[in-house]
Amino acid sequence: MIEIRPDQMEVFATLAQASFVRRATAYLREAHGEALRGITAPELTDRIQRQMGIAAGYEVSGEADVMQFVEVSLVFGDDFHCSSRYPAAERVLATKADGATKMRHLLAAAQTEFKVPV
Repeated sequence: MIEIRPDQMEVFATLAQASFVRRATAYLREAHGEALRGITAPELTDRIQRQMGIAAGYEVSGEADVMQFVEVSLVFGDDFHCSSRYPAAERVLATKADGATKMRHLLAAAQTEFKVPV
């Protein structure tokens, strides 16, 4: 059996994260180009990486789930997860459910309970 050392795993993780950020950037620019007008590439990269870290803190780790988390933050604000404006977000994300279930419930709450900021 081949053994992968921790330093090698770290390299793989870094490459996977960079790949996700590139794909997320392309998707967000295409899907939300108007909302992202004026946001530079480094600013968007920072925002995506910051939201990836926040999502991980809520045990949201699947690639599609993290993308949804990033997208929700784009629409409702970087702090939607802890804002008194969106108590359903905090309630859903605090559950013991797995990340995919949290995101299904979060998206349902966003559609029925969240109001897009003006």
